[in-house]
Amino acid sequence: MEYIKGNNAKKLGAVELFDVEELTSTGTSASISNYKVEDHGICDIEDSLALCLDTLGKVDIHYMAWLSASDEKEIINVHNGRTIVQRPEKYYKDRLEYDNWVLIVDYLRGNLYRLMKRASKLNMIFPGRFDANIRVIKQAMPERPDITDVHAQLGSSWIDAKYVEAFIQDLFDLSFRPKVLRCDGQWKIKLAYMPVYVTNNYTYGTERMSAIRIIEHTLNAATIKIMDEVPADTKSGYKKVTNKELTYIAQSKQQLIMRKFSQWIETHPEIQASLAKDYYETYSYITKNYDGSYLRLKDKNPAVTLYAHQLNAIARIILTRNTVLCHDVGSGKTYCYAAAVHELYRMGISKKNMIVVPNNVFNDAVRSHRFLYPQDNLLTISPDDFKPEDRLATINKMRDGDYTAIYIAASKFDMLGMSLDYQIEALSDEYDELSDKRNQADSRWAETQLKKKQQKISKKNDKLVEEYEEDDRDCFDKLGITTLVIDEVHNYKNVSIETSLENVVGMHKSGSHRADSLLDKVRQVQKTGGRIVFATGTLLTNSISDLYVFQRFLQPHTMDDCSVSTFGEWANTFGSITSSFEVDVTSQDFRYMTRLSHFHNLPELMALFSGVCDFYHINDGDMQLPKFNGYKDIVVNKTAYHDDYNKEIVARTDLCRKGRVSPKDDNILNIVMDGRKSALDIRMVIPDAFVSENECKAGVCAREVAELYYAHPGTTQIIFCDLSTPKKEWNVYDEIKRYLVKRGIPAKEIAYIQSAKSDTKKNKLLREFEEGNIRVMIGSTQMLGVGVNVQKNLLALHHIDAPWRPSDLSQREGRLIRQGNLNPEVFIYRYMTAGSFDSYVWQILENKQHFIGSFLAGSMSQFHRDETDVDMVMLDYSEVKALAIGNPLIKERIETANTLERTKISRRQREKQLAELTSDVPNLTKDIQRQQAKIAGVEQDIEFYDSHKISLDETFREHVGQGILNALVTNNMKTKTKLHTLYMGFEIHLPKDMHSTDRHILVRRKGGEFYRVDVQDKSPVSITRSIDGVLRGFTRRREKLEKGLLEMTRKLDIAKDELAKGNPYTGEVLALEERLQEIDDELNVDDKRKEK
Repeated sequence: MEYIKGNNAKKLGAVELFDVEELTSTGTSASISNYKVEDHGICDIEDSLALCLDTLGKVDIHYMAWLSASDEKEIINVHNGRTIVQRPEKYYKDRLEYDNWVLIVDYLRGNLYRLMKRASKLNMIFPGRFDANIRVIKQAMPERPDITDVHAQLGSSWIDAKYVEAFIQDLFDLSFRPKVLRCDGQWKIKLAYMPVYVTNNYTYGTERMSAIRIIEHTLNAATIKIMDEVPADTKSGYKKVTNKELTYIAQSKQQLIMRKFSQWIETHPEIQASLAKDYYETYSYITKNYDGSYLRLKDKNPAVTLYAHQLNAIARIILTRNTVLCHDVGSGKTYCYAAAVHELYRMGISKKNMIVVPNNVFNDAVRSHRFLYPQDNLLTISPDDFKPEDRLATINKMRDGDYTAIYIAASKFDMLGMSLDYQIEALSDEYDELSDKRNQADSRWAETQLKKKQQKISKKNDKLVEEYEEDDRDCFDKLGITTLVIDEVHNYKNVSIETSLENVVGMHKSGSHRADSLLDKVRQVQKTGGRIVFATGTLLTNSISDLYVFQRFLQPHTMDDCSVSTFGEWANTFGSITSSFEVDVTSQDFRYMTRLSHFHNLPELMALFSGVCDFYHINDGDMQLPKFNGYKDIVVNKTAYHDDYNKEIVARTDLCRKGRVSPKDDNILNIVMDGRKSALDIRMVIPDAFVSENECKAGVCAREVAELYYAHPGTTQIIFCDLSTPKKEWNVYDEIKRYLVKRGIPAKEIAYIQSAKSDTKKNKLLREFEEGNIRVMIGSTQMLGVGVNVQKNLLALHHIDAPWRPSDLSQREGRLIRQGNLNPEVFIYRYMTAGSFDSYVWQILENKQHFIGSFLAGSMSQFHRDETDVDMVMLDYSEVKALAIGNPLIKERIETANTLERTKISRRQREKQLAELTSDVPNLTKDIQRQQAKIAGVEQDIEFYDSHKISLDETFREHVGQGILNALVTNNMKTKTKLHTLYMGFEIHLPKDMHSTDRHILVRRKGGEFYRVDVQDKSPVSITRSIDGVLRGFTRRREKLEKGLLEMTRKLDIAKDELAKGNPYTGEVLALEERLQEIDDELNVDDKRKEK
């Protein structure tokens, strides 16, 4: 297709035709075959960008000029700095005037400090060309955090080794500066001689682990642990065991050193200032949002209307390389990736698209795509396909066929491996990268470390070649996939993690094969310039630490730039590592476990991840969903059995705390589990207990279910229960059913999801439920809460127990609050036994779910910088004891701790506000003085103009204007402003630093203020009339200045009033801290922690 070029063209015949080269992904010019003028006609310049994005999926100046029948310069003049900018480094490389233009939101996706450095440097080489870039970067730059709010600890990747060297020298009072080396995520301390023994091995260290060794472990995020050798029936005659007592002592020394490091920073203002600068330069990222309102999606089924959040997600997928759709369960992710893939195929950006869907929702996903785009040619590989006899033909179809998308079931996708050639090439690239690092190594130690890694790669390569059994037919990298979509990607989070930490909760040194294989496939697609799209409603299943895995998938280069590519670097920068002895779930013995107990620097981590994260919360309001007015909490009274059993829990807790019982026989994990079971139904722990219908959750739940059953005919309900399962012996499922039947609900209308023993039977059972033949379904989160679409007539959910993780809660409730539910209002019931663990568990779930949602949405306050990770498994003895005896202080402690955290955030925010106001007062005072001077100057200008204005004829105007134009021809980039002539007594100056594309003059009364007059592309006469306009505008300017003066005066008065009020949150924080300490003292929490 040919482009249309011409100035002010009104008819197609009046313009010149020319060809343009094929478009590339960098935003250069493109062929637009299959698009004709009559598709959208001649639009105005403003609309040309939207049509260009909708047609080509990128910014193309030539195409925008063709659409608007204008020239490229006009397009740039209108859009540059408003919607688009040019990439300076690309222009520097190829010097193409109209290529490499991108949306501002895309341009600002990187580190803004580095963007500013590059733009400023190249703007000096090409004066004025990148002024717009600099302006949009300045406007977007994040606020610089105060260093006192930044969590800085030993091992934080952004802290330079020189600060660690200075700290060690001061801590041990050394006469020399130690050498701290860094290499590929590892740290090493080199000393001329060891510090004084007492300081190194007693004050800050132990006899078994010196302070220097503890510091080195801390820098490397390595586990602090003291091991003993004890006799054992092994080949060597001994085994290593952890010495609990000495380990605790070494850990306490580590905490002491870390506190000393924080104090050392606080007492060195010059170091604080330097660290603040380093941190800001490293993490100058901002949250990003895309606007997809320009998308027409003209091939889409007109019966489907997509919501704003779906259009925005589609736009992000089209415009970026890596995206994760973190949309709530039931918010329409399938339509997002289906439409995005269709558009990418239509635009010619991606011609080989693979969509991986879990087996249980495979047919639903394919049906959704075909309904949205009936005309699309899809290749579907279901769980029943890909049999050995059909595999070759299927692989050939995937590789050679022309399909809009290839849908493949996750189990079949996992069968696809990587070719030997690809794996060898990947190892070779890794080896070469290490060689480059060796060439730049600044120490022998660094070179040795890198050499060891290369040797490890060589061994891995040899083993691969020796053991690899290749079947070319099953190699993913030979299919030519250009866009890979993974639905429910949280199923692939178990990636192998290389770390010095041991037994990290939620992380694994040896991950699953399917997760590691996906990482290889993702890297292959990324390496060849393709797109990766992840989709999940529960990205962070339980903790922010899950985020590291997905950043590793989607942000490898960003993580390298921020030096957080290894888990140790990431954990030391964004977390606090805690190691302690916990009960092993499988062995029922103690095991040394590591957790990220706290998370820090959250606004920067949030901004970093927003580069790939597209978040949508289902309650944000743009979807047509059934009305939901919050939980209906039903409290079930506890019985005398509960009181007796809680006393037993207290006794068991005391025995465990005092070490009078082996962890194999009883432990805190067993106690917590039994406490939760007793809250569900006392008969789960006391089988012969007798309780009435109104004294158990099963009976009370049945009452509520039956009431809705009769009040809303034809509707369905789900009851979730994880702590009990259907079996021959007594169980909660059968008890609920018994009470439901007793209330008149036919047994045939009640079903257990566990009764379906195959996918076929499960699908049949769910269809019966969807059609209303079964009206009450009981099941577990895993079987009924994940990937089940039964919302059509679903009226209510009943949580008869609480799930373990926030993601489980999201999956459960995602069955109800989603598109396609025909009920105008829906209900969610939570059942809680009074004086039990229930309320505490629900509080933890709500807090974590709210925090995770706020974090992913990028809506968390900039002052919410830290968060404590809470886990039911981590309840301590005193807390369990307090819960068991029904101590109301537990509830108060939760509420007080939450209020304290919020109040601290408010206090920090107010402190920052007061600091700003303190500096604003003198600045506003000076601004008022300057404003008053400007008003006085304008009044003089008015008086001067009134006394000098005369009527000018056209000949004189022509003469003056032409003289100005002639003078400006030789005035490019002059270093000084120059007086040119007088006009009605006013001086006309030629400006300094003027670029030929920005011609203007400066007008002033002698000794007065300069006024700019633009003369670019103006005739001589119009130039003089523009000058007249400026002179006549003095009165309006005075009025504007006077309004500004009033506003400044008002701001000054407000600032003084606010400063007088001070910080009301300071007293509140102190009071809350005192109350929290009182509660902890009563609960004996602190004493217990000291015993640990």
